[in-house]
Amino acid sequence: MGEVDRLDQNIAEYRIEIRSRKWYWPIIAYFLQTTMQNAWTLYRDSDAAATLPLSHLQFIREVCKVYYTKFRTNF
Repeated sequence: MGEVDRLDQNIAEYRIEIRSRKWYWPIIAYFLQTTMQNAWTLYRDSDAAATLPLSHLQFIREVCKVYYTKFRTNF
């Protein structure tokens, strides 16, 4: 399967589904999902994937976990 087909398949599988009346939200969500797919593709081709292989969903969760711990606010 080609890279564009794989991109469309992974975006459809892990689609961000937030209903909004704003016209720009689907565009932003698509760009975020495309960025995550491209980052995962680069990760799979790197040496880090040999030591810690992650699926696409695990990779997304790890990225979210890193950003959450870095930018969370303590109330």
